[in-house]
Amino acid sequence: MIRERWKSSDAITGILFCLISIGFMIGGRNLPLGTASRMGAGWFPMAVAGCMLLVGVIILVRASLETLPAPTAFVWRPIVLIAAALVVFALTLERLGLVFAVPLSVMVSAYAHPPVAVRRMLVYALLLGIACSIVFVKWLGLQVPIVGAWLEPFLGRW
Repeated sequence: MIRERWKSSDAITGILFCLISIGFMIGGRNLPLGTASRMGAGWFPMAVAGCMLLVGVIILVRASLETLPAPTAFVWRPIVLIAAALVVFALTLERLGLVFAVPLSVMVSAYAHPPVAVRRMLVYALLLGIACSIVFVKWLGLQVPIVGAWLEPFLGRW
């Protein structure tokens, strides 16, 4: 019974949160923390790692109190498709631009959890691509092309 508790996805998530936060704490231990009024370079990473450790401990405690059946099979589809969406975004950003790379990566990642409402997904993907272009390029001044090199001859430079 105890063994099955620690095999639950919540327990694994809590352990990962704790390990990652401890790793960041060890990595940032040489950065100066500063004072409350004048925070140093290590304050923010240490605070985020501390919050992450707290969340990991809370998840672990909840997982140890609940009796959930252990997952029966590992599902590869979401992991593969989310990773593929990142690769699609990285490969298409310079060539197609942000306004097209974001919708393509959203479309790939949408199939990680079927069923997919294709029409709704397309609308959301296009709106997200336009919103990302406005926020990151126009408002924040990020130096990425809105329209990439492959589409510039047809759509012009944005």
